[in-house]
Amino acid sequence: MKKNCVWLLTRMSDTEAQTVSSWTGCNIQVRDEVTVVQDSVGYLPTINAPAPQMSTVNEVLNQSINIMQSLELNTIVCVLDQALYAKATEVIWKHQQKFKNVIIRMGVFHTICCLISTIGKRFQDAGLRDLCVEAGIIADGSVAGVMEGRKYNRAVRLHELLYEAFMWLA
Repeated sequence: MKKNCVWLLTRMSDTEAQTVSSWTGCNIQVRDEVTVVQDSVGYLPTINAPAPQMSTVNEVLNQSINIMQSLELNTIVCVLDQALYAKATEVIWKHQQKFKNVIIRMGVFHTICCLISTIGKRFQDAGLRDLCVEAGIIADGSVAGVMEGRKYNRAVRLHELLYEAFMWLA
């Protein structure tokens, strides 16, 4: 929070000849000395079946258990997209004892899209839709996709600009 306030104050110091980069660029510059530890990510072998089928999702969970046992782990985390996450949840609910050590997570991209969609649905009728279009941040034809969480890059840009504007007002 302190770094965000410092960034905002430096952005406000000279609004005509802006020399401080946007929020993302500033965070990249500030955190360039932070050591990044590489994760070890493994991918399952290819399953030659349609992904949305319950049998395919069940096979993914079974292979995850096999990997967990071969690596002698207590639990294993399976990261899935939104559609497969919903199906995996159903499978785990039906077979709770078998998959009790499998932790399923929805991927970060889909989690952010859900959050953007929630914000859009909640505040679009409160003027967020009109604010986007009238400020020239988002074109009239794209605003529906942004509010529904389908236009990811535009939505992230919108929320960065809104954050800066609201912090400026605060």
